[in-house]
Amino acid sequence: MRSAARACLLALVMLVTASRGLRAQCSGGKKSNFNTFTVTPAALVLPPGSAATFNAGWSVSGYTIDVRPKGRNQWYLCVLPLSLNMGTVSGYTKPLSDLQWSLDGVTWTTFQQLALQPIVNDTGNSTFTLYIRSLLTYANDIPLTNGSPATYSANLMFQVAM
Repeated sequence: MRSAARACLLALVMLVTASRGLRAQCSGGKKSNFNTFTVTPAALVLPPGSAATFNAGWSVSGYTIDVRPKGRNQWYLCVLPLSLNMGTVSGYTKPLSDLQWSLDGVTWTTFQQLALQPIVNDTGNSTFTLYIRSLLTYANDIPLTNGSPATYSANLMFQVAM
């Protein structure tokens, strides 16, 4: 019994330590360390709900991110969702867990609620696409009485740190 308790305590300490490390990666950046940092478009627009997107189960779009640091220092790109959900329509609250990101369009990660999440770490100049997708289901995402899809939104804040 004591071994199990110690193992659980050790696992908890490791989890807290690891999460502090992630937060440290996502803080401490100075604008003077970067020539440019751009995220395009300024606001992501996912394709509207259609039979094709609902049948696929997802609506997918992307951001082009360009990071140009001064020098070849290591940097981290982090994202922070600024809300707990994507809004409520006709009594259905769309959870933030329905929103995911990917660098390759194959491996997807759910956004963490109200936590800075490291996405990329690199050195030097880099331009890449960050894909964002939202789960679509007929049961939840067509709550309007006229049978049309609801519109939801989520605010994401990107930051780059060294």
